[in-house]
Amino acid sequence: MPFAQKMETDTIGCLEFEGGNVLGVLFPWFQSGVWVLLPAESTVGLLLTQEWGLDPESLDEKLGTVFLNGTPLDDMESAFLCDGDVLALSGPMPGLAGAILRRNSPLAVLRHGCKTTSFETSPKASGPILVRVKLFNRLIEDLGPILLRKGILLEKDDALQCLRTWKYSERAKPTRVWLNREEVSFENLELSPIHRCSYVEFRLADGSA
Repeated sequence: MPFAQKMETDTIGCLEFEGGNVLGVLFPWFQSGVWVLLPAESTVGLLLTQEWGLDPESLDEKLGTVFLNGTPLDDMESAFLCDGDVLALSGPMPGLAGAILRRNSPLAVLRHGCKTTSFETSPKASGPILVRVKLFNRLIEDLGPILLRKGILLEKDDALQCLRTWKYSERAKPTRVWLNREEVSFENLELSPIHRCSYVEFRLADGSA
Protein backbone atom coordinates (compact mmCIF):
# COMPACT_ATOMS: atom_id res chain seq x y z
CA MET A 1 0.00 0.00 0.00
CA PRO A 2 1.58 3.33 -1.00
CA PHE A 3 1.85 6.10 1.53
CA ALA A 4 -0.17 9.27 1.00
CA GLN A 5 3.09 11.23 1.15
CA LYS A 6 6.73 10.23 0.94
CA MET A 7 7.95 9.71 4.48
CA GLU A 8 11.07 11.63 5.50
CA THR A 9 12.47 11.66 9.02
CA ASP A 10 12.23 15.45 9.28
CA THR A 11 8.48 15.35 8.55
CA ILE A 12 7.62 13.10 11.50
CA GLY A 13 6.47 14.67 14.75
CA CYS A 14 6.69 12.58 17.92
CA LEU A 15 3.93 12.94 20.53
CA GLU A 16 4.44 11.30 23.92
CA PHE A 17 1.57 11.04 26.38
CA GLU A 18 1.56 10.51 30.12
CA GLY A 19 -1.79 9.46 31.53
CA GLY A 20 -5.16 9.74 29.84
CA ASN A 21 -7.13 7.24 27.78
CA VAL A 22 -4.88 7.10 24.72
CA LEU A 23 -5.94 3.57 23.80
CA GLY A 24 -9.66 4.40 23.89
CA VAL A 25 -9.23 7.42 21.62
CA LEU A 26 -7.16 5.45 19.10
CA PHE A 27 -9.60 2.50 19.03
CA PRO A 28 -11.06 3.27 15.55
CA TRP A 29 -7.59 3.96 14.14
CA PHE A 30 -6.32 0.59 15.30
CA GLN A 31 -9.21 -0.96 13.36
CA SER A 32 -8.56 1.04 10.19
CA GLY A 33 -4.79 0.63 10.48
CA VAL A 34 -1.76 2.34 12.02
CA TRP A 35 1.79 2.37 10.68
CA VAL A 36 4.60 0.68 12.62
CA LEU A 37 8.33 0.90 11.91
CA LEU A 38 10.12 -2.48 11.83
CA PRO A 39 13.59 -3.83 11.07
CA ALA A 40 14.10 -5.20 7.57
CA GLU A 41 13.74 -8.95 7.10
CA SER A 42 11.11 -9.24 9.83
CA THR A 43 8.70 -12.13 9.60
CA VAL A 44 5.24 -12.03 11.12
CA GLY A 45 6.43 -14.50 13.74
CA LEU A 46 9.46 -12.36 14.68
CA LEU A 47 7.27 -9.28 14.88
CA LEU A 48 4.91 -10.90 17.36
CA THR A 49 7.53 -12.61 19.52
CA GLN A 50 10.72 -10.53 19.36
CA GLU A 51 9.40 -7.05 18.59
CA TRP A 52 6.21 -7.22 20.63
CA GLY A 53 7.37 -9.76 23.18
CA LEU A 54 4.47 -12.22 22.99
CA ASP A 55 5.05 -15.81 24.08
CA PRO A 56 3.82 -18.77 21.98
CA GLU A 57 1.13 -19.66 24.51
CA SER A 58 -0.31 -16.15 24.30
CA LEU A 59 -0.33 -16.37 20.51
CA ASP A 60 -2.20 -19.65 20.49
CA GLU A 61 -4.73 -18.37 23.01
CA LYS A 62 -5.32 -14.81 21.80
CA LEU A 63 -4.53 -14.77 18.08
CA GLY A 64 -7.19 -16.44 15.98
CA THR A 65 -6.86 -15.05 12.46
CA VAL A 66 -3.98 -13.41 10.59
CA PHE A 67 -4.32 -11.71 7.20
CA LEU A 68 -1.30 -10.48 5.24
CA ASN A 69 -2.35 -8.22 2.36
CA GLY A 70 -5.82 -9.73 2.48
CA THR A 71 -4.67 -13.37 2.43
CA PRO A 72 -5.22 -15.71 5.42
CA LEU A 73 -1.86 -16.68 6.88
CA ASP A 74 -1.02 -19.91 8.70
CA ASP A 75 2.79 -20.11 8.72
CA MET A 76 3.92 -16.91 10.42
CA GLU A 77 7.56 -17.94 10.78
CA SER A 78 8.33 -17.91 7.04
CA ALA A 79 6.11 -14.96 6.07
CA PHE A 80 8.38 -11.97 5.52
CA LEU A 81 7.02 -8.45 5.83
CA CYS A 82 7.76 -5.86 3.15
CA ASP A 83 7.48 -2.08 3.12
CA GLY A 84 3.82 -1.07 2.79
CA ASP A 85 2.36 -4.47 3.70
CA VAL A 86 -0.97 -4.61 5.54
CA LEU A 87 -1.13 -7.02 8.49
CA ALA A 88 -4.55 -7.62 10.06
CA LEU A 89 -4.82 -9.49 13.36
CA SER A 90 -7.94 -10.74 15.08
CA GLY A 91 -8.81 -12.79 18.12
CA PRO A 92 -10.76 -16.02 17.60
CA MET A 93 -13.92 -15.33 15.61
CA PRO A 94 -17.16 -17.25 16.21
CA GLY A 95 -19.10 -19.37 13.77
CA LEU A 96 -18.18 -21.37 10.70
CA ALA A 97 -16.44 -18.44 8.99
CA GLY A 98 -14.23 -17.95 12.01
CA ALA A 99 -13.36 -21.63 12.08
CA ILE A 100 -12.46 -21.65 8.37
CA LEU A 101 -10.23 -18.55 8.60
CA ARG A 102 -8.55 -19.51 11.88
CA ARG A 103 -4.81 -20.17 11.73
CA ASN A 104 -3.94 -23.78 10.95
CA SER A 105 -7.61 -24.68 10.83
CA PRO A 106 -8.50 -28.18 9.59
CA LEU A 107 -11.24 -26.40 7.60
CA ALA A 108 -8.73 -24.23 5.70
CA VAL A 109 -9.50 -26.18 2.51
CA LEU A 110 -12.91 -24.45 2.52
CA ARG A 111 -11.39 -20.99 2.04
CA HIS A 112 -13.03 -20.47 -1.33
CA GLY A 113 -11.80 -17.40 -3.18
CA CYS A 114 -8.81 -16.88 -0.87
CA LYS A 115 -5.41 -16.72 -2.54
CA THR A 116 -2.71 -19.19 -1.62
CA THR A 117 0.21 -16.85 -2.20
CA SER A 118 3.53 -17.86 -0.64
CA PHE A 119 5.22 -15.21 1.52
CA GLU A 120 8.49 -17.05 1.99
CA THR A 121 10.64 -14.79 -0.22
CA SER A 122 12.94 -12.57 1.85
CA PRO A 123 12.45 -8.84 1.16
CA LYS A 124 15.15 -6.79 -0.55
CA ALA A 125 14.92 -3.77 1.78
CA SER A 126 18.07 -3.14 3.82
CA GLY A 127 16.71 -0.41 6.09
CA PRO A 128 13.66 -0.15 8.33
CA ILE A 129 10.28 -0.84 6.77
CA LEU A 130 6.80 0.48 7.50
CA VAL A 131 3.89 -1.91 7.87
CA ARG A 132 0.23 -1.04 8.37
CA VAL A 133 -1.20 -3.01 11.29
CA LYS A 134 -4.92 -3.50 11.88
CA LEU A 135 -6.24 -4.89 15.15
CA PHE A 136 -9.73 -6.24 15.80
CA ASN A 137 -11.88 -7.17 18.79
CA ARG A 138 -10.02 -7.93 22.03
CA LEU A 139 -6.59 -7.66 20.39
CA ILE A 140 -6.88 -3.87 20.56
CA GLU A 141 -6.78 -4.07 24.35
CA ASP A 142 -4.17 -6.85 24.35
CA LEU A 143 -1.75 -5.47 21.75
CA GLY A 144 -2.65 -1.76 21.61
CA PRO A 145 -0.60 -0.79 24.69
CA ILE A 146 2.40 -2.75 23.36
CA LEU A 147 2.27 -0.89 20.05
CA LEU A 148 1.88 2.44 21.82
CA ARG A 149 4.96 1.82 23.93
CA LYS A 150 6.87 1.08 20.71
CA GLY A 151 5.26 3.99 18.85
CA ILE A 152 2.68 4.09 16.05
CA LEU A 153 2.41 6.50 13.12
CA LEU A 154 -0.64 8.29 11.77
CA GLU A 155 -0.79 10.56 8.77
CA LYS A 156 -1.14 14.18 9.80
CA ASP A 157 -4.84 14.58 8.99
CA ASP A 158 -5.69 11.41 10.92
CA ALA A 159 -3.54 12.55 13.84
CA LEU A 160 -5.25 15.95 14.00
CA GLN A 161 -8.70 14.36 13.79
CA CYS A 162 -7.75 11.97 16.59
CA LEU A 163 -6.53 14.83 18.80
CA ARG A 164 -9.67 16.90 18.14
CA THR A 165 -11.86 13.91 18.96
CA TRP A 166 -9.97 13.40 22.20
CA LYS A 167 -10.07 17.09 23.14
CA TYR A 168 -13.86 17.35 22.86
CA SER A 169 -14.71 13.90 24.21
CA GLU A 170 -15.27 12.83 27.78
CA ARG A 171 -12.30 10.46 27.71
CA ALA A 172 -9.61 11.13 30.30
CA LYS A 173 -7.06 13.66 29.02
CA PRO A 174 -3.29 13.19 29.37
CA THR A 175 -1.62 14.75 32.39
CA ARG A 176 1.49 15.66 30.37
CA VAL A 177 2.32 15.79 26.65
CA TRP A 178 5.63 16.16 24.82
CA LEU A 179 6.07 17.11 21.15
CA ASN A 180 9.52 16.20 19.88
CA ARG A 181 10.63 15.95 23.54
CA GLU A 182 9.45 19.45 24.44
CA GLU A 183 6.52 19.66 26.85
CA VAL A 184 3.45 21.27 25.32
CA SER A 185 -0.15 21.98 26.30
CA PHE A 186 -2.63 19.31 25.25
CA GLU A 187 -5.30 21.97 24.77
CA ASN A 188 -3.13 23.84 22.27
CA LEU A 189 -1.78 20.88 20.30
CA GLU A 190 -3.84 21.80 17.25
CA LEU A 191 -2.01 25.14 17.13
CA SER A 192 1.44 23.62 17.58
CA PRO A 193 4.01 22.93 14.82
CA ILE A 194 2.36 19.54 14.36
CA HIS A 195 0.73 21.11 11.29
CA ARG A 196 4.09 21.10 9.54
CA CYS A 197 4.50 17.33 9.98
CA SER A 198 3.48 14.80 7.37
CA TYR A 199 3.19 12.00 9.92
CA VAL A 200 2.78 11.98 13.69
CA GLU A 201 4.05 9.30 16.04
CA PHE A 202 1.88 8.51 19.06
CA ARG A 203 3.80 6.98 21.95
CA LEU A 204 3.25 6.32 25.62
CA ALA A 205 5.80 8.08 27.82
CA ASP A 206 8.14 5.83 29.79
CA GLY A 207 6.30 4.34 32.73
CA SER A 208 2.82 4.94 31.32
CA ALA A 209 0.46 1.98 31.26
